[in-house]
Amino acid sequence: MNIGPLNWKIKKGDLVKARLAALYHEHLLGDNFSYKYGLVISDKIDNENDQLDIFPCVQVFIFSSGSTLYMREPELEIISNA
Repeated sequence: MNIGPLNWKIKKGDLVKARLAALYHEHLLGDNFSYKYGLVISDKIDNENDQLDIFPCVQVFIFSSGSTLYMREPELEIISNA
C-alpha cells in the first residue's frame, strides 16, 4: 500500500496557536486543554533513517512561558504564515 507524501503545511517562521494539555487545576475547572501562542522555530524534523514519520514534529517557541516544545501538526493552528 502506497500512502504517498504527507501534506505538511507548517513551516519555520509561522505564528501558531498551540493546544497544550491542561494542568491539574485546569482539569478541575473543566478545561481539558489550554491554548498558547508561539512561533515555529524549526522546519519539520525528519527521521534520520529515511523512514516515514508517523508523528512528524516541529519546535515551537511559546511566548507566555519562554519555553521551546516539540509539537505535532494536529496540536497547532496556523495564525499567520511566514
